[in-house]
Amino acid sequence: MRRVFMLIGKSIFFRRMSPGGLVLFALVLATGSSAAIAETAVPLPDAPVPVDETSTLDLDAIRLNQQQILDNQRIILKNQQELEEKYREVERLKAEIDNLKAAPVQRPLVFKPTFFLRIRPDFMHNVKSLGAVVRPDRPGAPVTFEDDDYFYVGSRLMVGLQVEPLPGFRAVVTIQDSRKWGEETNFRSIGNGTLDIFEAYFEFANISGSGVNFRAGRFTMDYGSTMHVNSGGSGATGQTYDGARLSWRKPGLLKIDAFTTLVKTGLGPIFSADTKEDYESFSGLYIATDSPVKWMDAELYGFYLDDAFANFTQRLGTVGARVIFRPVQGLTITGEAAVQFGQVSSWDADATLRTSDHLASIYLADLMYEFHFAPAKPLIGVKFLYASGDSDPWDQQSRAFKPTFGSTHNFLGYMDVFRAGGIWDIAPTFRLKPVDGLDIWIDYHIFSQTADGGLYQHFNTQSGNGTRNGTWTMDRGLLIPAGNSQFIGHELDVSIFWHPLDWIEVAFAYCYFIPGAALDGASIRGVVERPGLDPIWVEETPLGGLVAHRALVWTTFSY
Repeated sequence: MRRVFMLIGKSIFFRRMSPGGLVLFALVLATGSSAAIAETAVPLPDAPVPVDETSTLDLDAIRLNQQQILDNQRIILKNQQELEEKYREVERLKAEIDNLKAAPVQRPLVFKPTFFLRIRPDFMHNVKSLGAVVRPDRPGAPVTFEDDDYFYVGSRLMVGLQVEPLPGFRAVVTIQDSRKWGEETNFRSIGNGTLDIFEAYFEFANISGSGVNFRAGRFTMDYGSTMHVNSGGSGATGQTYDGARLSWRKPGLLKIDAFTTLVKTGLGPIFSADTKEDYESFSGLYIATDSPVKWMDAELYGFYLDDAFANFTQRLGTVGARVIFRPVQGLTITGEAAVQFGQVSSWDADATLRTSDHLASIYLADLMYEFHFAPAKPLIGVKFLYASGDSDPWDQQSRAFKPTFGSTHNFLGYMDVFRAGGIWDIAPTFRLKPVDGLDIWIDYHIFSQTADGGLYQHFNTQSGNGTRNGTWTMDRGLLIPAGNSQFIGHELDVSIFWHPLDWIEVAFAYCYFIPGAALDGASIRGVVERPGLDPIWVEETPLGGLVAHRALVWTTFSY
């Protein structure tokens, strides 16, 4: 091809073209034939092609143009070779990337330590007895009121480790030490030391990208308002559940949990023959929306509690729903209702344990509005709770709501005089945030009966099912005579929460309880179970109806 162009140039253009046209042709020749040069790989001449010296053209200009053409051709060939080398390098890098994508991901073990320490001084006055009458220990001695002062410093220490050996799989172990300072026994067990395994479970998360999670072992749970299931964060030991949980998550749409667990509720040794009644099976199904719309969320749940291991019967099913509305910014409206059914055993008037059909209900509602645009972001609101009661606890028809593993502080105040059962509560609330990290709350509770008299077995004095040591058991409650006023009392709570750093919380709470007219003539009663003897009701202990106080401070460090 090159020779053809050269012959044409010599025979035609060298004779008829001007010098400018010759240069233009030479450039076209150089660019248009570069591909052919590369394809044919014809060696370039070492010197310009000889020119007919008899021509009238400027021979020096022609030779100069020819040399420029040759130089341009060499540059084109060099650039082409460099491009080919870069292309081969790109192909090599692409191959390496493909190999890396195909190779299995190698990741080191992930270790995440956790730490939690809470120190809480707690002072109570007349909280546990409400000033019960102290009977004289000798004839003629005066009857006095019990001045019930109680002070202790409690601590709760948790140290844990979370290990993630593979993506989507983790194992968690948390050791807890919970104690009252100066005592060697903890809150949960007697004579078993202060250390306990608080959590120990493994979990598969988002299995095969399906959104399904599986957890097994000992773990905590919190659902909805925490009225029925919670982790007991405000308690001395917390609440854990031994079993398995299967869950499914669709972010922005729905979440579903199904679990079955075993819960130890008593104080005796683990799995002993004398404490089989301290174990309950607890299962449930929880369905909740995951904010598919900004202004509303909803929950449906069902829980089943069965102490089939025990000598007495408590088989309770709880079915309920909760709805949260956010119609405008700052306003939140919440409503919840649940029905409880099944069978329970209770003591009749002759201290005989009998099984009763159970049907009860509970209702909760609150309305909160935060002035988000105002300084200190004040919040005002009101809370309402209604838990059905039983005016006649010995008629084999149980109507008083029985709490399972729910929270108390969130609904009935920090005094912890009552739990949800046979009571209703109206509680105005107010909050200020003067600075970031500082919350000040004022709550006022108005307590009343939901039935005309009755035995309140969730009164604070009973402390669960009493003390169990293998020889006797006492089950205590608050007996309010029929015909008394419905007004139980009112309580004022002032609480302050300060977070100077993300991992530090300093809090203070003061509670003031004034007994109402319903407690006039009320008394503390209990049944004593004795080995080889029939159970009996213990002597009634009248309440003095004195004002109760409680003050507690806690400092928490968590990581």
